[in-house]
Amino acid sequence: MKLLFTALEKRIFIAYFFGTFFIILLLILIEWQIVRFSIIQHENISIQNELFQLEKSQNKYASKSLSKLIKHKDDKLFLKLISKRDTLSLNKQYDLSTVFVFDADKKIFLGESWDLINKYLNDIFQEIQPNFFIAKYGSKMFYIFYVPIIKKNELIAYLVETKTYSLPPLPNNTLIKVKKTTYPIPTNFFENDLKIHSVRLNLKVENLTSKKEKFSIERVSINTAVGLFVMYDIRNNPIGIYSFYYNRKINAFAQQGVLFFILILMAITILMITFFGNWFTKTILQPIKMLSDKMLEITHNPSLIEPIASEYKGVLGDLVSTFNSMNFSLDKYGKSLEEYKIITKNINTGIFWLNENFEVILCNETLIKIFELENINEIIGKNLNIFLNLSYLLQEKVKNESIILSNLEINIKKKKKVVTLNIRSMPDQTNHTIVGSITDITSQVKEKKAREALELELIKINKLAEVGRRVEGIVHNMNSPLNSILGYAQLMKKDFNENEDIEKIINSGKVLAHYVKGLQQKIKSDNMSMLHPVNINNLIEQELDLCNHNLFFKHYITLKKSLTKNIPDIYAVYGDISLCVANILNNAIESMQECDKKMIQVKTFFEDNMIGISIKDTGIGIEKKHLDKIFESYFSTKEESNSIGFGLGLAISKHVIDKYRGKILVNSKMNKGSEFILLLPILEKKRRLKRGDKR
Repeated sequence: MKLLFTALEKRIFIAYFFGTFFIILLLILIEWQIVRFSIIQHENISIQNELFQLEKSQNKYASKSLSKLIKHKDDKLFLKLISKRDTLSLNKQYDLSTVFVFDADKKIFLGESWDLINKYLNDIFQEIQPNFFIAKYGSKMFYIFYVPIIKKNELIAYLVETKTYSLPPLPNNTLIKVKKTTYPIPTNFFENDLKIHSVRLNLKVENLTSKKEKFSIERVSINTAVGLFVMYDIRNNPIGIYSFYYNRKINAFAQQGVLFFILILMAITILMITFFGNWFTKTILQPIKMLSDKMLEITHNPSLIEPIASEYKGVLGDLVSTFNSMNFSLDKYGKSLEEYKIITKNINTGIFWLNENFEVILCNETLIKIFELENINEIIGKNLNIFLNLSYLLQEKVKNESIILSNLEINIKKKKKVVTLNIRSMPDQTNHTIVGSITDITSQVKEKKAREALELELIKINKLAEVGRRVEGIVHNMNSPLNSILGYAQLMKKDFNENEDIEKIINSGKVLAHYVKGLQQKIKSDNMSMLHPVNINNLIEQELDLCNHNLFFKHYITLKKSLTKNIPDIYAVYGDISLCVANILNNAIESMQECDKKMIQVKTFFEDNMIGISIKDTGIGIEKKHLDKIFESYFSTKEESNSIGFGLGLAISKHVIDKYRGKILVNSKMNKGSEFILLLPILEKKRRLKRGDKR
């Protein structure tokens, strides 16, 4: 521990020393750059003022000369003489010794032809505004001023004047140097350091002319700076250079003074860093070493948490008091954490903690058992939705509110489980922390379903048996009186052949006999508790025929049928399927009691090896919140005063369809009606309904 702290102390001191040193060094460098920048800016302004003064003098001189030509151009007599090409009168009236006049065809008719003018004649004629430029001829330079003369929007002539170029009064150490190809700086003009840097200045001039730039400042040494001004002709070809010498000795002395001051400041800084570093070690690092040793003891043996005596005042005393409080809190928290760990380890509910991406941060052992994993590493860091398979919308909903899913089906290693999921979000400043629990209720659900199935089966058997016995007796007793009525009516028909009422009695008797026969056939089919071919269309026709005994259905409801021809038979117990169809038809009839539009649509279809039966009504519909409950036993949406059943019809139907591995679907809208769809697979004759079914 001592070796560790000694190394730590050295690292802290080294970090403190170099950190402070580099910060101060950085500040000094910034200060040095600011001073240097200010000096350079001052030099730039001084040199640029001289260079700009030269350009300003050129423009001022050119303005006066151009005004003379423009004055001639505006003179009516001058314009008249130019139009008539009267050179004699022009020479008498005006002093045009250095003026050249060219017509619109670039032919000279006033003045003598000169190579300097002819060289730039095409360039001059491209300008339509008065202007000037500097040109070189031999070893001299000339101003060339030109002004177009335009009459009625047509160019009739060009006035061109030349003057020898001469600099305005300039300070000492200035020079104009003209060469054809190179622009050397004379070595006899500057001090000795300029002799050394003449090549460098020549390269700078060549760089300026290659970029077609005018101005530049070059610091050739710590004592000397040179300002360069390059002059170009109308074709942008360099023809002369003006150079300005600037003495930097005063500025160099200022820079050296600042640098010397900075070195002294750095030496003082190093001494102060050493002094304060020693003080810091004795007053700060040693007390911290004591706290570090104590924390290391707690790390090796957390059960031996003891307070330490406070021998310091001020901030260090507060630090020791805070350390003792922290020890006490850690001890208390450790005990409570151990208690919670025992609880979470022994409960039958899986507990988890997720981040905003639904990845598991922490969980208990029960959750691992529910998902049938071998160890905690198989789930930590994994997305919990891999096991739960929740929809994207549901995952987003979890981030804003608490959600409880009481019967959530999940697949674990190709086995279906039913769990209760309780999950909620706990948002903080940075993200969403999600916590929740999962309880495996698979065994409870299986027991509940088995109990409900048994109850439904008993209810159905008892109900059907009782109804069948009563109906069978009634139908049997009706046959004899009905046959007698038909027999006597037919005898009376022989004696009263013209009586139409007797014919109506006979027809009504035949209809009643048809109903009785159909009812007997249904009872016979329902009593056959074994698989046999069932034609769905015939079954639908028989059930609809029996519905005609309901006067409300017979007189107020419109029936539309769409039965697919040549639909395959299914192997089933006739009574099972007829019971399901009858339950749904009865519900549809009852739902339209108070509706304005009363219509039932029945159709059959065949697709994907499934026989489908659709029964659609225009009744009051089913509320959305009840759609998940309508197949539960004893659940009914009917008011108690109007209720005539026990809420078992749809539950029985669902149970029957499930036995045949079929489906029952429902679509409903309030005040618009409902549609129930029965889907039944085509079963082979010898195939059992379910494993263990002995029918």
